[in-house]
Amino acid sequence: MNQALLAALNEGSNKVGKQAWSVYLEVERIKTGDVENTQTENYNKELVRSNTVVTHTPDDPKPTKAVHNKKGEDINHGKVARGDVLSYEMTWDLKGYDKDFAFDTVDLATGVSFFDDYDETKVSPIKDLLRVKDSKGVDITNQFTISWDDAKGTVTISAKDPQAFILAYGGQELRVTLPTKVKANVSGDVYNSAEQNTFGQRIKTNTVVNHIPKVNPKKDVVIKVGDKQSQNGATIKLGEKFFYEFTSSDIPAEYAGVVEEWSLSDKLDVKHDKFSGQWSVFANSAFVLADGTKVNKGDDISKLFTMTFEQGVVKITASQAFLDAMNLKENKHVAHSWKAFIGVERIAAGDVYNTIEESFNNEKIKTNTVVTHTPEKPQTPPEKTVIVPPTPKTPQAPVEPLVVEKASVVPELPQTGEKQNVLLTVAGSLVTMLGLAGLGFKRRKETK
Repeated sequence: MNQALLAALNEGSNKVGKQAWSVYLEVERIKTGDVENTQTENYNKELVRSNTVVTHTPDDPKPTKAVHNKKGEDINHGKVARGDVLSYEMTWDLKGYDKDFAFDTVDLATGVSFFDDYDETKVSPIKDLLRVKDSKGVDITNQFTISWDDAKGTVTISAKDPQAFILAYGGQELRVTLPTKVKANVSGDVYNSAEQNTFGQRIKTNTVVNHIPKVNPKKDVVIKVGDKQSQNGATIKLGEKFFYEFTSSDIPAEYAGVVEEWSLSDKLDVKHDKFSGQWSVFANSAFVLADGTKVNKGDDISKLFTMTFEQGVVKITASQAFLDAMNLKENKHVAHSWKAFIGVERIAAGDVYNTIEESFNNEKIKTNTVVTHTPEKPQTPPEKTVIVPPTPKTPQAPVEPLVVEKASVVPELPQTGEKQNVLLTVAGSLVTMLGLAGLGFKRRKETK
């Protein structure tokens, strides 16, 4: 205290009543823990100690982050696929902030919040499933204002009343759950981290990552099941029967997700292709079913799928038995896929295009498009009618009149036996000829 102030205090007029003064020191806490503070007053060279005050500065919060699949398994650094649910599980560390925590206006202005920065290019948040629970598992999501920024891929969870929130939940470790779903047609690594804000003190969580392999379903055209020669871009004859071939995407080896659905849909060009009713599915890798049945690469596994044909769409869907097999740990060490064949008959000419849509965990992508060409059937020209003129009748030659000349008869002496018979025969012939000659003569006469 300077001399001017001491002199003023010693003035007679200032000695009426009590006198005191206060000192305020602003300090910055640079270390956590309990801090004791005692003041020493020097009054006329007599040292007097004040009472001791103790303040407690909690350790820095330690929020954490994990990523789980739908089974609740930790899949950090694991491989996932489109349609998989990545559930980000975070701890909101409020253990150092109990009911004795001292608030000021600055603290209340900065508030208490939790912030998550997800990769909006690869995952979509399932917003209605975001939850905050206290240490006993009680849902307290309604205690917060939740703000989404879809363009930046962020969500901020802010306590509506920071002071009341700390008084109610200080000293606890809250759990924040943010489920997201892997988008279709994405690949690469997807990272995620979060940040806890406690009255302006911002602490980041650890970072988790998952790997998304590139998807690769494929479409082709073959004449027979198992043919190696592709007919894509080739000519298919009118009335010819053939197959559309589909090769599914791969489930990667060491897959960390959960297969919940797997199917294909082929919308046929029914003006050109008629579904023959033939279909089949084959395994592209060996695996084991839940009941222990072994399936070898190349085996016909059609019994593990179902087929429907409605409104020109052939849909082939994996059964629950097949899905369960894909989720078995003993099948996780290798990649898995399958091949399907759909039989059709070409019923009309033209260029025919076909694309298959694959659905994996209800996220759909399209295969490449195949095309085949069918020319019009050549028409046979109609037969020409040949008119054949009638054959002219050949004129008949005039009938020559029959002329009978009289025969000269040499008289012979009558004989007996064989000679007599000869004479009788000659005589009979002569009489006949004379009769015919008479008839011809009569006809000429009538004609005249």
